[in-house]
Amino acid sequence: MFVVDLLIGFKGVEAINTDREEESKQFIATARTRFNLTSFKDIYENSISDHQVILGNQDDYPQWIQQRIYCADNNRADKSGITTVMATDDYPLPSLETLYDIPSIETLLLMNQFVVDLGSISRLPNLQHLSVSANKLNLGPHPTLKRHFHHEIHSYH
Repeated sequence: MFVVDLLIGFKGVEAINTDREEESKQFIATARTRFNLTSFKDIYENSISDHQVILGNQDDYPQWIQQRIYCADNNRADKSGITTVMATDDYPLPSLETLYDIPSIETLLLMNQFVVDLGSISRLPNLQHLSVSANKLNLGPHPTLKRHFHHEIHSYH
């Protein structure tokens, strides 16, 4: 039965809802309230994709889930498969330097950050989707970003 547990997974278990640019409400509800039995926990853990990472308050989830969806303090040896990163408002990024070590990032969601400097964003060669919510935004020397963000930049005081 243990071998079967490892082969069974739940389809669509995603930590981040990229359409809504937030933590998946379905994921939160399931992770916090269900699958306390060991066999179901194993199935759920194996269903959580390791390509999505949340930089935020780790206390929101049990330890066994934290290891799959968080990448703070370099606790993940292999970062090559990470394609989606979301930094929440309770994880202020001093800089994006730590993210530049993950060139596989395709979607970057920076939520409610105080200051975001995109001056070296070109160091993420696979980036396709960028969403920024910040009090202060530096676009750097990137004319494409300046054209794209021209009408979307809002300053919050």
